[in-house]
Amino acid sequence: LETFFGNSIEPIDPNAIYQTIWGSNITKGDDLKNVPIVLQICAYIMKRLGHNLFKNAFTAKHDGTNFDDTAAFFNGFKTIIDNDISGTNEDKKIKISEEIGNLQLGADPITSSNAEDTIKDFYWSRSDELRGQDLKLFMSDKTYHYYTQDYQLTHGALPYNTSYDKNTLEVASNVELVPLSNVPSDFLLLTPKPNIFCLFNQQSDDEKYLCEPSLNNHYDVDFIANMFFGVQFQSVSKESFSVWEKKVTA
Repeated sequence: LETFFGNSIEPIDPNAIYQTIWGSNITKGDDLKNVPIVLQICAYIMKRLGHNLFKNAFTAKHDGTNFDDTAAFFNGFKTIIDNDISGTNEDKKIKISEEIGNLQLGADPITSSNAEDTIKDFYWSRSDELRGQDLKLFMSDKTYHYYTQDYQLTHGALPYNTSYDKNTLEVASNVELVPLSNVPSDFLLLTPKPNIFCLFNQQSDDEKYLCEPSLNNHYDVDFIANMFFGVQFQSVSKESFSVWEKKVTA
C-alpha cells in the first residue's frame, strides 16, 4: 500500500476585501490568520483539494516531474489496473487478464440499448467465490443512466418496476450499484468494499493543514497543506476482484 507525498501553498490577501462587509479590524500580524474570511477561504481550499483528489481517483498517473497537477500526484485505480493488465507494474507480472478470470473485455461500448445485458452478463460470468459476497459495482454516472434507462424501457410493464432509480443489480441484491462521475466510461469494477482503499498518512503528525503568516508579506497569510494520498486494492484475485472494459482494437 503506497501513498505519495504532495503539498500545496496558497497565498491569501485578506486586506483585498478590507472595506467590504467581509473585512475585519485586523490588517497584519499573526492574528490575521484567524479572521473569519481567512478561515472560510481555507475551508474552501480544503474542499477544492478534496474535490480534485476525488475527480482523479481512477485516472491519475503519478509523474515524478510534474508537481503542479493532481492528475500527476498519485496512481489512480484505473492506472493501477492498466499496469496490472499490461505487466508494467512494479514486479512486471500480468495480474489481470481474461485467462486469470478477473477481466472481461467487451466488443462494444455500453449504451442505453445494451447496458442491462452487458452488466448482468459480466456479473454472472464471474467466479462463484466473488458472486457469493456483498459487492460494490463501480461505474460511471453515464453508465448508470444507461442501465436504468435500458431497464425501464425493457421492463416497464412489470408491476414492481415503479422506480427509475436502481440501488442494486436486478436479481442480485448483494451487488450495490455505485455510479460516480470520476469513473471512466465503458469501465466496470466489481469488488467487496473491504478490498478497495483510499490511503492517507495516519501514522504521523506530518500530514497537516496550516494557516501561517506569509513569509513574503506582513499583510498576507499562506494556507499550507502537507498531504499523503494514494489508492490501491488489497487483492486482484478473481475471488475478490473483477473488471469489465471495452476491448481496444488497433
